[in-house]
Amino acid sequence: MSKKILYSTLVLCLVLVFYCQTTSPNTLVSSSVVIEFPQKDSLESFKDLDFTGNNQYQNSIVKVIVPMGNDLLCETGFFISNYNIITTAHGLQIKDGTYDCNPMIQFYYQETDGTTIPSKMYKCQIHTINLEKDIAIGTVNDNWVLSVAKPLVLSEKTPTRNDCIDCYGYPNNNIDLIKISGNLINHDNISVRDNFNNNLFVTDSLKCNLPIDHGNSGSPLINNEGSVVGIVFAGNLKNHTAYAIKTSDILFVLKR
Repeated sequence: MSKKILYSTLVLCLVLVFYCQTTSPNTLVSSSVVIEFPQKDSLESFKDLDFTGNNQYQNSIVKVIVPMGNDLLCETGFFISNYNIITTAHGLQIKDGTYDCNPMIQFYYQETDGTTIPSKMYKCQIHTINLEKDIAIGTVNDNWVLSVAKPLVLSEKTPTRNDCIDCYGYPNNNIDLIKISGNLINHDNISVRDNFNNNLFVTDSLKCNLPIDHGNSGSPLINNEGSVVGIVFAGNLKNHTAYAIKTSDILFVLKR
């Protein structure tokens, strides 16, 4: 009986040695991509996520990613229909006067433990660029995106002085959707310079006291009713002032 036990133990040890040799560190490293960059692209995957607070807009607001040489230029965009995304035109400029009409978009979700989950990147086909209003509109046709996208409502009301507004976006290539709050100061004509030092002039823009940062271009300004009243396109980082395109200008471009 003891010989049988000894023989079985020896066989088990040989099996373990063979398994440890065949399961090399390289094999484990190659599969770690799944852990570092989960591809949770199904509705069932998000059943345990809490879509409240900032997360209530996780299916509406996305990061817009534009290759720029060896770098990636990232700004913010949001859905205005199940397949249409809007962002700023200047953020798509890859050369002086040349725009990327095939940027990528990406969703980011936050699990209950605080872990941020990125989705895959999806191609967005830009079909409208309005330089005068600094607006770009594109289409995403992926079936998964169409099934989860939740469009934001564009308000037809123009905000008035001291109205409270929230700005949501992905500043500085952040992986978390950042919310900042402030008030409308007034309406202003603003002239700023784009990434290539060209003048960008927007009339009757919304001037707000919001501490935005790089990457907030394309961020929606949302009022207390949960509707979009503007899109951030510029700002003064030193004095915490942001400028936004009014939704009336967006609606004007959409109707053309």
